[in-house]
Amino acid sequence: MSTASSGAVVAEATVLNLLPPSKVATGICFLDHMVDQLTSHAMLGVTLRCGLVGEGESAPRFFAPLEDYARELGGQRPHDRDIAVACGTALGLALRAVVKEVEGAAGSAARGMAVFCAPLDEAFAEAKLTLHPPAASCGRCLVSLA
Repeated sequence: MSTASSGAVVAEATVLNLLPPSKVATGICFLDHMVDQLTSHAMLGVTLRCGLVGEGESAPRFFAPLEDYARELGGQRPHDRDIAVACGTALGLALRAVVKEVEGAAGSAARGMAVFCAPLDEAFAEAKLTLHPPAASCGRCLVSLA
């Protein structure tokens, strides 16, 4: 599990290769939908949950799937940026772990590039994975989530 935080927001993510369905609860319904669409098109099993740590609390209160955290705040959205940063970072770290796992299983034979594109209703999502053999780039794995 990968964890990230931004401000009072904490996000946790796991990615399992070829194991849908996704379980996504970011607190922003649109973001839940976009992550779910990306992972369903990529055939990944993503669990991504996000919550707020209130004043005097030590553990976050996690959001329910497809529930907007701002519903109780009268339309104000003070945590949107922190949610996007924490969720994006946690998901990126979880995806990196999957890539390293695949790279480790393939050993020095891991090389090449894969591009995944998902033209969604609301946006275009693209992920590029480039694996270089250790001799060519000191074992570097470049992951770009554009």
